[in-house]
Amino acid sequence: MSKNIKVELLVGIDPGTTTGFAVWSRASVSFVSISSMTIHRAMEMINNMRMGQSSFEVWFEDARQRHYFAEKGKEVLLGAGSIRRDCNIWEDFLTDKGIVFRAIPPANIKTKMESQTFKLLTKWNGKTNEHSRDAAIIIFKG
Repeated sequence: MSKNIKVELLVGIDPGTTTGFAVWSRASVSFVSISSMTIHRAMEMINNMRMGQSSFEVWFEDARQRHYFAEKGKEVLLGAGSIRRDCNIWEDFLTDKGIVFRAIPPANIKTKMESQTFKLLTKWNGKTNEHSRDAAIIIFKG
């Protein structure tokens, strides 16, 4: 995408086994959609958007930039490695497709927000889960 094109939509991605996926419209200053899905379905949606008329940019939470895991069990650390791998996959996919993206450090995102808090903050009344809320908060008012 040329730097002269005004980005109309932001897509937020929360990588993981369940991928959070949110779309923010800069024109209407509101969410278009907030959901969660598998990684391959999220990539398919991005590819479909690429074929459409709207200009967009993808922002994803980049677990590779997380440097502190506290004292966690082996399963949690293995899961963190899996999410880091997913971040590599997202970066490769977006680069290969020529899609503008930002890899957002976890420290810059207020994740794990409760449903009621999220509704009050964003005014989104649709159904959400932890993953979709995390994806949405990445791009909220972006």
